[in-house]
Amino acid sequence: MDLGELGGDEPHFEDDDDGDEEDDGEFDKRPRKRQRRAGERNVALQHIKTIVIISICLQNTNERCNCLQGWMGFFMKSTGVPEKVIEVMAHAGLSVSLSTIYNMVTSISKEISHKLDEPETIQRIPIHKTNQIPCRSMNIKQSTTDGNVEVLENLFHQGGIGDKSEVNFDAEHDVDMTEHVILVHGDLLTKERVDSVRNSRKIEHTPKNRLQYVVFLPGLFHYKMACADALWRTYIHPKEGREDENSLYQHIGILRPDETGKMVSKPGFRRVHDVVHHDIWASMLDCWRLEAESRNTEWSTLERFATSKPVWEDIINMSRVIVKKFIATTQDLDAAREQPPLQRDKRFENQTLRNRDELLYVDLCQAMNTGDIGRVEASFLPWIHMFKATGKHKYASQMSRFLTNLQFNYPAALSNIVRMNLLCNPTGKPFAFRAVDWVVERNNLYTKVIFRGGGPNGTLDHIIKESPLIEVYRNCHVTMENAFHLQHRTIRHAAPDMTKTIQKLAARIKQKNPHTKKEGRRSGGCTDGGGGVSKVNNAVESFV
Repeated sequence: MDLGELGGDEPHFEDDDDGDEEDDGEFDKRPRKRQRRAGERNVALQHIKTIVIISICLQNTNERCNCLQGWMGFFMKSTGVPEKVIEVMAHAGLSVSLSTIYNMVTSISKEISHKLDEPETIQRIPIHKTNQIPCRSMNIKQSTTDGNVEVLENLFHQGGIGDKSEVNFDAEHDVDMTEHVILVHGDLLTKERVDSVRNSRKIEHTPKNRLQYVVFLPGLFHYKMACADALWRTYIHPKEGREDENSLYQHIGILRPDETGKMVSKPGFRRVHDVVHHDIWASMLDCWRLEAESRNTEWSTLERFATSKPVWEDIINMSRVIVKKFIATTQDLDAAREQPPLQRDKRFENQTLRNRDELLYVDLCQAMNTGDIGRVEASFLPWIHMFKATGKHKYASQMSRFLTNLQFNYPAALSNIVRMNLLCNPTGKPFAFRAVDWVVERNNLYTKVIFRGGGPNGTLDHIIKESPLIEVYRNCHVTMENAFHLQHRTIRHAAPDMTKTIQKLAARIKQKNPHTKKEGRRSGGCTDGGGGVSKVNNAVESFV
């Protein structure tokens, strides 16, 4: 077989680039440029074939001699080659097996994961296991102010907390709370009703009757749900925001094509939570692609950038540059809005605003899971502005009041106690912190659904009777499952593999190119600059 068939045209029949010939009609004996390049290419191909043959022989005698096969397998995996083709190449000795390729991907991911540490912490709650003692359920209507007060008094009575000046105070078993404060967690409505009781009882004589000892803490799980609802009100619910071809609503058509109707009506917390995470993942992949390509034109894809094996310092530097380029800040937005309309790129501005808001939400979720209460506290102020802009004025008012008390009104010791008790850790494991109101909702699930009894036994009296036993039942289940080595011990589903979906969304973002500035580009559905201006961020921009 002639190597010229793979390396190019045969060198003896190359045409002269310059068309110059000798007077006698014969070609110049000196090789032309194309001839030299073809010859060098053929020599290189001979070396490659020699190396391939030697590698196949070595791998046949020792499976660990698989450098070439490993690179070939990793290359085919990154380019999306069908598994049947990879299997054929593996049987021919040109690649490692499919299972080895998957093990390589897992191994490399673990190798780099130790460098992907958590963000810099501000104030972290020490990892510890939070033990709870469930109280007995109460048949009390909590939708009224009197009902909330009755619930508090009932809980204090069950916990042995009282005032020594009262007649029913048991000095042997009860604890006098006149010189102490009690941290109470709850949602927004509970906070409003407790404040209403306090205002009406200011003339009472004892701290207990004035509810002076109650230090109310907002439930961070409800706070996180309010943040997700603010994003939904900003980027999904307004009809004007759906017209932009790069809007979050258009991206939902790729992420959840069968649920676009639900997403604009009543999506629920979990759907919005997942959509925000998946959308920002695809957006950040596009930002990394653009930054890598700006540094080296050969890095046109993230796969090529990864094969170049960048050093860790370069990755850190690139991440900081990406934040400066593609995340909205007050200074950059003010400068962009001062430009003439024909020089503004409103689609780029909208995209950087959405990147900022989605990253704020992702950072909040990560901070709550790791127990970094300092970062959670730092998130209050920007989300207060978001609440005001989206019509959640009660949440904005209550969070502003709580932040003011925490940073200015409470004594330093009390503020530190409040911070250390805003989150709990039911399992005692890292990255497993949960909001206290989340634990309350979980207890409601066990009390009202799982351990409520079946059929005629599921009565209110039965639920109240067995409500203090939910932790005993749970521990009993764990003990039996461990003792008898039972399988299928959970109903929790594995997280869906969103790789292909996010790749599809990243390709869509690359096609629309929202992260590249183009003068005169508007944010509507038209790409020629003549479309209508989307109002998706009009309210939020005032509070950047």
